[in-house]
Amino acid sequence: MPFVSSPLCTRPPDRRQRGLHRRAVVLGTLGVTFFLGCGSAQTSRNRPDRPIKSASKARASSLARTRIAARSTRPSRLPTVDDSAVLSPVGRPKRARHKPMALSMTPSRAKICRSWKQHARRAARRQNLAPELLLAIAWVESGFRAGARSSAGAQGPLQLMPRTSRAFGCYAPRDPSCAFPAAAALMQRLLRRFDGKMVYALCAYNAGAGRVRQAWRKRRLPFNIWYAERVFAAQARLRRRGCVQDTKGREKR
Repeated sequence: MPFVSSPLCTRPPDRRQRGLHRRAVVLGTLGVTFFLGCGSAQTSRNRPDRPIKSASKARASSLARTRIAARSTRPSRLPTVDDSAVLSPVGRPKRARHKPMALSMTPSRAKICRSWKQHARRAARRQNLAPELLLAIAWVESGFRAGARSSAGAQGPLQLMPRTSRAFGCYAPRDPSCAFPAAAALMQRLLRRFDGKMVYALCAYNAGAGRVRQAWRKRRLPFNIWYAERVFAAQARLRRRGCVQDTKGREKR
């Protein structure tokens, strides 16, 4: 009886078939791995919680962090200029603007000065200031004229701006009884702001605290140092002679 081959009885594969089988398995494994990798990359790319930054944005953020670190490590500079430096030519600004004004005590000014002395004393006592300082400011600012008005809008004997006088509770800056307390409160606030330095406080009273703060930070004298000098000269004259008119034999400043 002849031998009949059945599908159940097959021969084992030869070497060629085994090599083709291995190649198919390897290629199939690589294909599955590539497909899974692409899918995970696409999924992570579409996530909203992981934004992709461009190179320019990353560079800008690194520069910003560098600048912030440099600012934090910058040493702080505190001014140490003394009030006596005004009397010395050392450190004087090159282009200091000087306002020519004769500090002469005429009979009319002497009379007004004596009448305003009580307001200056009351306001100075309340703010722990010298009354001669407030009278000197009134002498330099307006020449003891209650109706004085500057081109910038300052009014009254102490030349207060309307907004500043209202901030200190004075709604009539031409009235000495109202202007002196407001000016004394303003001077006390400027002294606290500039660490008790009278030179910077007086210059800020004349030109504003914003413009004088730049010189304060850079350890320089203010550009309007002439104003502090004239107030100091008027204060020294009032302490020496009071509200007395100048005589003909004395030299007028």
